Formats: sequence, C-alpha cells, structure tokens
Amino acid sequence: MTAAARAFPCACLDFVALASVALALACESEEATCTAQPTFTLSAPAIAPTYAGSAIEVQVRRSGTACAYEGGGADVELVAVGGGSVAPASLTVPEAGAKVVWTLGPAPIRQTLSAKGAPDSQLALTAEVAAPVVPQPFADVHAFLLAEGITSTTEDLAIAADGTIALGVDGAVIEVRQSADGKISISKRKLSGDPLPRAHGLAYDRQGTLWTADPVGGALHAIAADGKVKTHLTVVEGAALDGPNDVAVDVADRVLLSDPCRGELYYYDPKAGKVTDIEPFDLLTEGGPNGFAFQGDTLYVVTENTTLLCPKAKKKPPVTANLASLFRLSAKDGVFGPRTLVEGGLGVFGDGMAFDALGNLYVIIDTIANVAIDESRVMVLRAGESKLVPFVAFKKSALLANVAFGRGPLGETTMYAALLAIPPFTAPELRGLVRVEVGVKGLPLLP
Repeated sequence: MTAAARAFPCACLDFVALASVALALACESEEATCTAQPTFTLSAPAIAPTYAGSAIEVQVRRSGTACAYEGGGADVELVAVGGGSVAPASLTVPEAGAKVVWTLGPAPIRQTLSAKGAPDSQLALTAEVAAPVVPQPFADVHAFLLAEGITSTTEDLAIAADGTIALGVDGAVIEVRQSADGKISISKRKLSGDPLPRAHGLAYDRQGTLWTADPVGGALHAIAADGKVKTHLTVVEGAALDGPNDVAVDVADRVLLSDPCRGELYYYDPKAGKVTDIEPFDLLTEGGPNGFAFQGDTLYVVTENTTLLCPKAKKKPPVTANLASLFRLSAKDGVFGPRTLVEGGLGVFGDGMAFDALGNLYVIIDTIANVAIDESRVMVLRAGESKLVPFVAFKKSALLANVAFGRGPLGETTMYAALLAIPPFTAPELRGLVRVEVGVKGLPLLP
C-alpha cells in the first residue's frame, strides 16, 4: 500500500489524456474498500498525438464520489515506460486534480504511463513515426580508412562490454572508442595467426573472443583477445562454404553461422570442432539466411534474395523478388527446432537485427526499384506482435547493414548501425557508422 493510501484511506487516481480508452481501478486501504469502480476518462483531440516524440497533456485526478478524501492532496509518482518521460514525475494531487506532460519516446513501440505502486492505473498506446527517422553519422570511419589505404567497405559491427565497436573490412578489424567525455578514437587492431581475407559478420563471445564470418576466404574465424586469428571452419558436409555472412553465439558460446549462398544456417561447437546441426532454407521461395538474434532460446532469422549476391548459386530467383522474410525457431544445446514464419515479403534483402530490453526487435530490410536500392530501413517487430513497422530509413542513398545497441560510454539506449558501400548502388564514401536514439535500453547480442 502506498503512503498516499495510508494517509487518505480511500484515495484513487484518475488520468485524463489525449487518447481514447477507459480503464477501471478499485481503491483499497487498510481501513476500508471503495465499492465504486472509478474510470479513467480519456478525451481525444481532433488528431490524437500518438506519434513518437509527441507531448500529451495528462490530467491526474483522485477519483470518485464513493471514495472519501481526508485532507488536501495525495502524493503520487508517475512512471513512463517505452523511452518517454513525464514532467513532473512526482507531485501532490489535490482533489481538483493536476496536469502533467507525457512525452512519448522516439521509437514506434508500446508506451505506457502509470502511477507507481498502482500498475492498473495505466495509460497505454502504441506510438508510430510520422516519417522514418534518418540516423546521424558517428565517427569519421571513412576518413580513417582512406588514411590507412583501405578501400573496402564496412558491413558488420560488434560492441564489446567496454563499449568498443569492432568493424570488419578486408584483412582487418577497425576499433572505434568513445571516452566518457565524448572523445572518439579509431584504430586498426593488430592481428596475427591465420590469414583473414575479410572480417564480415562479427560477434563477441563471453571470453572476449571475436568470431567473424569471412565470405572472401569462405571461412569462420575466431580472433582471440591477443589478436591471434584461428580458422575454425571452411567445409561443411564435404562442400566448401560459399558466402559466410553473419555470426552469433548462444548461451554456451556455441557459434551460429549463416551462409545465404548455400541457403543454410549452421550450429558450430568450438569445443568439439564440428557442426552439430544445419537448418536449410529454400533459396527460391524463402531466400538465404542472413542476420539473426537470440531472445532466450528462440532465434530470429531474416533472409534475403541471393541472386545478385551469390553468382555460384544454382537456384536464382528473380532479382526483384521480395524474398526477405523473418522467421523464428528454437536454438538450444546445438540443435535447431521447428521454424515458423513471422512475416514474409518484407523486401529484397534482410540483414542485421537486435533486441531492446522490452522485447522489441529491430531488423534491417532493403527494398529495390529498377535494380537499384530504393530504401534501406530499420523496421520494428513490436513485442508480442507479428507485423513489422518502419522506424529508421535512408532513401536512395546509404545502405544499412547491421545494428547493435551501445554499451558503456556509447549509451545503452542508442542504436548503432554499420553502413555498406556498394558502388554503383551507393557512393564509396558511405561506409562507417551511424546512430539513432531509441530511448529504451538495448540488449547485447549475447543471449
């Protein structure tokens, strides 16, 4: 029971907001129980401001004719969830009520406002974006690569526990750091051991080892903390890997590797040194598996049309076929479970993805027009839903490749994306990093 309820034996709260919903809350105290069912009356304006970032004026009332008040006001603390904020967050509510301003978070996800200690007294809505958000540049990676004589593009990123961003390029790993005072430094990691033709997909395990998919060398590599490269996998079931693309690790540091050109997803056990399971996809109807992310023991996988990307593939769908689809399946103890389609026909290419702490999934999807990139976007699968909605986009310009939430000094509510430069589809300088504020804490790619 809240302090307010003890001070005022039957004090209830009533919200009035710009929306259209009614909720009821019974009011209890140690001394008495209100028999009335006070309602939350929400009056909507002509155009309800449900867009991300909108400000909504909310009136907080203590309800009800059946609830007797003793004294002046009741203290309440308000809590906004979904990346938004409320001001003032703590106030004393007189019998006539009070007003606060609820500002929605920047992402198109579920937003709630409630009184602390009274979870039923909640306003809830699903925010939309009025127009896709354009991410902002972060760190001048392109200039650094030019100075190093590196002409290849960036593609994937992995963020270590200390906030270091690893970016893969041909023959090297680039590290980007931001200090607590905001200063940015970029360096090339010193490597030794086996050859690393290209660091493409990237993922850290719990030991600090950086795993990378290498489509040029057709291999899965591990980069130890001391920079030594070890090649783990080049052949599966007697056939060479064709285009390894993305990697992830499970709760036991087993490694998942996608090869969209072969249309297969592999479960690899580093300790045993072998692939323990293979999940095949139909390149003509489902596309090849590209990016993935864990939610517990459930793996979400997005596919892509492989015709432009895999010249050696025997199955080639029409180049404009919208095969990018989102699937989910269990992945536990080195074994894949049954696969379910979440949503298909999302675009031509699917790429990286990441979860936030509220269970929303952010997925890169690319569309094409006239055999050219039309839009590269981050779409959101809201927690508990089955349709993706737009959030971030580049229109006919840059190409988003992979996403990850910041850690440490980077900020855990900021999402970072690596860019993919593929002339003539994009300008060669459009490589490196961009970022966008989500407002909600993100999860690392480790499950």
